[in-house]
Amino acid sequence: MRAAEGPLRSELDVKGLRAQMLGRIEELEAREREREEILAELVPMMEARGHDTGAVKAMMGGWAG
Repeated sequence: MRAAEGPLRSELDVKGLRAQMLGRIEELEAREREREEILAELVPMMEARGHDTGAVKAMMGGWAG
C-alpha cells in the first residue's frame, strides 16, 4: 500500500555519486591520454623498423595518429 503514498525516500547521496562519477570519468580520460602518448612514441618507432603497426593501432582503439 505504500506505493499509493508515493515513492520511498532513498538514502542515495546524489552529490556524492556525481562526484564519484566525475572522478571516474577523469581517471578514464587520463588513461586514454596516456595510451595516446604511448602510441605517439611506439608507432613511429615500429614503422621506422619496418613493422606493421595495424594490429597495434587496432588493439589500442584504432588510434591513427
